[in-house]
Amino acid sequence: MRHTKRLMPVPLLAAMTALGIFSAFSSALTEEGQGSRSSLYYIVREGDCLWKISERLYQDPLRWPLLWQNNPYITDPHWIYPGDPIYLGSDLEGQLESAGAAATELAAPQEEFVGVRPTVLHVSRRMTDVGLITEDGPQKAGAILAGPDERVLLSFGDQVVVQFGQGLGQGEGARYQILRPVREVKHPASGERIGTLHRILGSLEIEQTGPDRLAKGRIVASQEAIEVGDWIRKGDIPPREVASKPAAREVTGTIVATLGNEREVAQHQVCFIDRGIQDGIEPGDEFWVFQSGKTVKGFPDGQEVTLPDRKVGTLVVVQAESRTSTALVAQSSFPLFVGDRVKSRTE
Repeated sequence: MRHTKRLMPVPLLAAMTALGIFSAFSSALTEEGQGSRSSLYYIVREGDCLWKISERLYQDPLRWPLLWQNNPYITDPHWIYPGDPIYLGSDLEGQLESAGAAATELAAPQEEFVGVRPTVLHVSRRMTDVGLITEDGPQKAGAILAGPDERVLLSFGDQVVVQFGQGLGQGEGARYQILRPVREVKHPASGERIGTLHRILGSLEIEQTGPDRLAKGRIVASQEAIEVGDWIRKGDIPPREVASKPAAREVTGTIVATLGNEREVAQHQVCFIDRGIQDGIEPGDEFWVFQSGKTVKGFPDGQEVTLPDRKVGTLVVVQAESRTSTALVAQSSFPLFVGDRVKSRTE
């Protein structure tokens, strides 16, 4: 397989993506860091675990807790997924040079390491199969009525029976997202109801249609356990790769929710903003995140002065809905919070 280098704008400094093949580990650091050491990420492959990665990179499998410590988004060290970015730190070059031939081995033709500036954001399983906010209305196309052998829990490859709402069914080959409601979402500033947050569980494909709006389908993607009663809507799971780009127009908005209902969101996590397709938003659009400046006592008279707003992070839209979008925190210099303002990057 031929690999090519892919570069991303500066705001996605810590984004997770493969950016091509480095002919040698040290030359990659020089090229991407322009002569200085550069922060690196290892992209998890099938069969990897932190123990194996530590053994391969550091020649010491017992150093895996350091990798876990450097990647707080990994909540359970036993569960990492292909596509996950493992932050290695800015000083790995010297450690690998001391390992001798290890540096040459690591330059194998695999898209394993990412430096600074990739152009295609590779979204891992952990990050893309998360959720979306839908408005009330004709979003719900139908529901799963039954699985094989009267099982309630379903997974990849299972054949299911679905029933569509009136006039909402489509023919063979149509793809549907499988969703489960999580909670209602209200705007953090106005308190206005925005919609319902749903977790994306997977997708199914219709194989045969029948009477009474019934159809047989097969689950073709499964991120979590799927249950009888979960509902479906037209569409597929978000793509694994999203091309980062400037937005077509200037749009301002607000971070309105996180999947787990936390108030704080960190780098490599997903959040939701109150701008979507109606505002011209598309997958890949970049947003800057701003926080209001604090009010302090001025000099020399002590009168209150409001400091300028500060830019604290960058978001990349993964999926856009009518009035909301799901976005990945590609970079953050400070913790981000629900209620922080966002502004699209247009150049």
